[in-house]
Amino acid sequence: ETRPGLGYRFSAPVEEVLDADYRPTSWLSRTKPFAASEDYLKGRYFLDKMTEEDVYKAVAFFNAAASEASCCALANAGLAEAYCQLAILSSVSPAKLAGYARACAETAIRDRPDSPEAHVSCAQVRMFFDWDWKRAQLTIDRALSLSPNFADVYTAQASLLFIVGRYEAALKACLDAIALDPLSVRANLNYAACLYASRDFEAALEQCWKILMLIPLLAPAQFLLGLTYEQLGMYDEALVEFRNAQACSGFQAAGTSAAGYLHALMGLKDSAEKAVIELDKYAQTRYVSSYWYAVICSGRRQERQAIWHLEESVRQRDSAALWMRADARFNGLQRNEGFSKLLAEFSA
Repeated sequence: ETRPGLGYRFSAPVEEVLDADYRPTSWLSRTKPFAASEDYLKGRYFLDKMTEEDVYKAVAFFNAAASEASCCALANAGLAEAYCQLAILSSVSPAKLAGYARACAETAIRDRPDSPEAHVSCAQVRMFFDWDWKRAQLTIDRALSLSPNFADVYTAQASLLFIVGRYEAALKACLDAIALDPLSVRANLNYAACLYASRDFEAALEQCWKILMLIPLLAPAQFLLGLTYEQLGMYDEALVEFRNAQACSGFQAAGTSAAGYLHALMGLKDSAEKAVIELDKYAQTRYVSSYWYAVICSGRRQERQAIWHLEESVRQRDSAALWMRADARFNGLQRNEGFSKLLAEFSA
């Protein structure tokens, strides 16, 4: 159960969820033959925390690991993923990150063309920066041929299927990844996101709580839990989760936008306007995606302004826009011709 300002606590006994003979097949086990450095492992640890502050820590550790010849390719793959994560958080302009991400992914593949980690990072760059779905799929296929039991490959596949709206196939890819690595944060988050996109909100709620039982202060899970509560009409609970996410580095704008949309939905016009003012304040010192303005406009039934902001986010190749098709907060725009044209950007 949620404890506002404190996190979460168990309200029932925790069931045993892992078999005694479980053996992870994630990046951790794969890196052992390559003598992965301690710095590289620390980088992976912080990357999985999924906050802006922790991603920057991951970048620092990956940079340190890149100086070691035996770990250079893995470290560059990690750097490329870190830059993708910053783009997903919408905390830095994609234009500032794209060049670094591409260079790191290309270096990783050049140094170790047989590394599935390198190809997974390259696929992520092609998804989150290039918006090149076909080349991303080819890269995922290559990673799969190199390591058919590598959970991150299926997680990347699920992300691509999610973007183009193939949710049933994305759910299967998520389950494949979870079967290989039950504790994968990204695989479990992707699964929750796909359930939300499929409009199975009860299942999405359950999945979010499974994640938060393991990692109580994971901002993306808090944010998605809030979105799910919102669709179930549990507005008070949703606001608590949005505020929890808002307190985390990299989720201030997303949390503010979500609260603003919900306030507009509840008819609290002044609170919705205050959220816009807060976004403007953030934008004075840091990058703020136009997508977050579009969300509030949608809640205020300002259809023309919402489309304009969404068009701007697509023009900037903002990773937040990749959520557009799945985002139930734009249900009211489904019949808008401009919205349909935008969704065409994300067709396979």
